[in-house]
Amino acid sequence: MHQTLSTPATTVSTLEWRSVCERHCNILLEGRDDATDAALLLLRPHLFGKVYWKQRTAPLELPRRHVRTLILENVAGLRAEEQRELVTWLAAADERIQVVSTTTYPLFPFVTQGIFDERLYYCLNTVKLHID
Repeated sequence: MHQTLSTPATTVSTLEWRSVCERHCNILLEGRDDATDAALLLLRPHLFGKVYWKQRTAPLELPRRHVRTLILENVAGLRAEEQRELVTWLAAADERIQVVSTTTYPLFPFVTQGIFDERLYYCLNTVKLHID
């Protein structure tokens, strides 16, 4: 049976989600908080391995190893030192870690202004989905 996962403005088939998740691509969800929250809930069952979920208002505390998927809500809200810490943490990982992040603001203007780390932006922006 062919199922679909829907947010208010996005309909994605289960097979499409699974295809993206099985490749362990980093995913950047851009849109309103309620829409990205809904997308995360729909995406969650298709993510691989142990998942660490950093909530929107929580400070960045990177987990110990053995995490296969890292969910970061409100990635645009990370301070500069948190961005650098995250880049270093991802580079030092023994295994490939999938990062699924959300933002309400387009990140590229922040990169061009020097507010958001360019290395982190290109790491997170493997698959970008704009969700209304």
